[in-house]
Amino acid sequence: MTDPKWPNPNTEPPKPKIEVENTVEKESEESILRPVEELVPGIKEKEQNTDIGKEFKKTGYDLPQSFSDSAFRWMINPLKFFVNLKNANPDLTEGELIEKFKNRNAGVNEQNTTFATTLEHLKNQIVIDLGAGMSGRDAYYILDILGAKSYVGVDKFFSSQLSETLDKSKSELKNSLSELINTNSNYTQGKIEYFHGIPASVADEDMLSFLRRLPDDSVSIYASGIDDCVMHDADPEYVKAINKEIDRVLSPEGCIILHQSLDLSGYKTHHEGIFGVAGPNAVHLFTKKKD
Repeated sequence: MTDPKWPNPNTEPPKPKIEVENTVEKESEESILRPVEELVPGIKEKEQNTDIGKEFKKTGYDLPQSFSDSAFRWMINPLKFFVNLKNANPDLTEGELIEKFKNRNAGVNEQNTTFATTLEHLKNQIVIDLGAGMSGRDAYYILDILGAKSYVGVDKFFSSQLSETLDKSKSELKNSLSELINTNSNYTQGKIEYFHGIPASVADEDMLSFLRRLPDDSVSIYASGIDDCVMHDADPEYVKAINKEIDRVLSPEGCIILHQSLDLSGYKTHHEGIFGVAGPNAVHLFTKKKD
């Protein structure tokens, strides 16, 4: 039955809320936070009395909220198309679906192709968020939706705030994500699907000391912001050591995601401007070059 009060030519239709679908069949009320040793097999014990971070100064810089806004908007439409493809091809593996999605959009839709490449290199990866800061919660959401296996936020200055933000159950985090999206008028209409509630850990530690604890070829790196807020104040030897450790620990199947290049001349640039961030603050995706 048609509502006689609608449509009204002088008013806008109500905007539907974006739903956040949880793929966890039975939600647990336990916190998603775990000891880092559970998430990173083979990690070394933390050294005591290390103060590697003295090589750089605290700037108090944090990523603007607009970065996460852009990232979520960037993901919504490709996610809808990918989920539709998945539903239409239930017998295909995740890898086959991603390849099919990439081939279908190659030369047609750059946003979808970039999204598929990001999925390809993040799926089932342990992702280390270097210099996570207070925006680490949003990075957690982004990486969860993109199929990461687990999240570890590393920050010497904001670890307590990040721990407090993430010390929630899967259902609480799902509700927070819904609020984050629906209270922002910039988001396009749609649905963010497949929130998994991946396990997470927070390391109250300098980036370099943490990287030195990781096994070889074991993780992907998310470092969106350290170029601007840490590295420009750092001793050149400290930056060199960070580059060396990232090269050692990066998984051959994984990737590095960051704003500006550190020293990634030996890496392949797949896409510039992922997450919808363009210009001087563009986010890039790098992988190890194949021999």
